[in-house]
Amino acid sequence: MNPALWWDATARFLQTVHFGWIVAAWFALATPVFLWLWRRKQKAVAATAITGKHKTNRFAFRVVLCGSLLAVSWAALTVALMDPKYDTVEQKRSYKAAEVVFMFDVSGSMYGTDVRSKELAALVDTWQKEQYDRLVAKKRRFPLLYPNEIPPPFKRPDGTPPDAVRRIDAGEYIMWHVLDQRRPGSTNRYALAYFADSVAWVEILAKDPEVVMESLMLMRPDGVGGGTNFDGPEGAVPACIEQFKNEGQANVRVMVFVSDGDAGISDEAQAEFVKQFTEPQPWHKDKKVKHYVCYLHCGPKDRIPPSIPRLCKAVNPKTPLFEKPARWVGNAQEVQEAIAWLNDLTTSPIEEDPITQEHSLRHLFLIIAFSSLIGFVVSCTAFRETY
Repeated sequence: MNPALWWDATARFLQTVHFGWIVAAWFALATPVFLWLWRRKQKAVAATAITGKHKTNRFAFRVVLCGSLLAVSWAALTVALMDPKYDTVEQKRSYKAAEVVFMFDVSGSMYGTDVRSKELAALVDTWQKEQYDRLVAKKRRFPLLYPNEIPPPFKRPDGTPPDAVRRIDAGEYIMWHVLDQRRPGSTNRYALAYFADSVAWVEILAKDPEVVMESLMLMRPDGVGGGTNFDGPEGAVPACIEQFKNEGQANVRVMVFVSDGDAGISDEAQAEFVKQFTEPQPWHKDKKVKHYVCYLHCGPKDRIPPSIPRLCKAVNPKTPLFEKPARWVGNAQEVQEAIAWLNDLTTSPIEEDPITQEHSLRHLFLIIAFSSLIGFVVSCTAFRETY
């Protein structure tokens, strides 16, 4: 090792070490007394010949060893009393939490099987079977936690093409994988609601996405009908606002509407929603809140409704991330792109702050002190020195 580098590293380390200076001052004042006692002991002990001038100088090594061990023990204990510490600076990584609300359309039209994609059908079929087998295994192991029957995977009716995918299954697949691919260590909070004519909350905002993922599989709303109400008093958008009013804590709030159409959003409701999301409101609680609106269209590509994309464009910032805030998800490629896009959108930004941490060296000097003390006793016994 290069000596210059070693000395530089040692100097930089010593710059981080600090002691209890009151004890250090006592140590400095006590050192002359210790040396004076050492010199007196040198004359008093018959076998002492540190200078090598006495006739017993062949035993000088024994005396030096015993005295040195005693001195090291005393010095190490004194330094341990100083509680020496050294500092290190580390970068603490923290995540800025986001809150994500999934609003899942369960109106009658969502049960249509007009989404045609061989690759998407294979992905959805495999995923549904895996989740069904996993939940059945958990039910066998914990029957009290799963008292109801596990909903089986969707089985295509006779005559249905094998590449047909239900709109509702495509939406479930996307939401489940967004939750499953969240960043490790993320503190995001998630909520799930089903809506048609009105809204039914499945899970309110919580930090455990596993709960939302299981609810998505266990509480499938098969057979629900009704229309697609976005802007009515019991509609999906007002329900999101109420959820954030009651449960919202983060400064970043994302609404993901998964649907195959809507009954329209009036101009008055559009203006009110934009005002609620983009201008300071009492329910923002004096925070600089950012609201993002996303729409995933599970129906035919040529039937994307105009009202929700209009709301997305009015609320979302003009950035490349929101170049396509309303997306069609009718094939495997579009679905994977939508999952990746939502993951980027809901990924908590990393913030790094320098954190200074103190590390105590007391235990190291205690080990040295007691080791030297044991060596002193052993050497005195072996050489029959008296200290």
